[in-house]
Amino acid sequence: MSFATDMPAIYFTPREHVKVHELASDFLREPRTMSPMAGSAKAIGKRLEKMHVALDVTQAEVCRRTGLKPNRYSQYVNGERALTLDAANKIVDKFPVTLDWLIRGDEAGLSVDTYRKIERAA
Repeated sequence: MSFATDMPAIYFTPREHVKVHELASDFLREPRTMSPMAGSAKAIGKRLEKMHVALDVTQAEVCRRTGLKPNRYSQYVNGERALTLDAANKIVDKFPVTLDWLIRGDEAGLSVDTYRKIERAA
């Protein structure tokens, strides 16, 4: 018996179905209908708003310092568009927040000063 026949066949179709064939049974997972970050776009937008208040910066100032386009950044803040990793990195590079806080809401990596400001802004 060869190695290839001992292992179940796992493959991806264009619609992101995952099929695993083992003997007579098949497993089919439902296709993903949204990006992994799309479900949290509103939560990320709320954190961006908290950042504005806590750090006393406007959307225009964030755009100026990061090079993000104002209309696109407004969509991020309003939760209308999922924040891209590129945009998140630009924000993190220019402001005292972390990717973990911005994307996941994890405050552990924030400085004490930034944490206190964000808590007061809430």
